[in-house]
Amino acid sequence: MKLTQEQAFAMLANRLEHARREHPVFATNELDAYSAISGETRELEWAICANEGPSRILDEALDVAATAMRLVMGEVQD
Repeated sequence: MKLTQEQAFAMLANRLEHARREHPVFATNELDAYSAISGETRELEWAICANEGPSRILDEALDVAATAMRLVMGEVQD
C-alpha cells in the first residue's frame, strides 16, 4: 500500500489521538518510553515475520510511529 505524505500524516494524527485516549499516561521516564516503543516494534516485527499482510503491518507501523512521536513531543510524565 502506497500512501501520500498527507495521508500518512493524517493516519498518524488519528493514531496519536487514539493512543492518548487509550493510554493517557504514556511514560513516566525516558526508559519507560523506550520500553513502550520497543514493545510496539516487536509487535511490528511479529506481524512482518508472520506475514500477517499489509493492513496489519501498516497498523503496527503506525503504532510504532505514534509511540515514538509521543516521546519526540515530550509526553513523558515526570
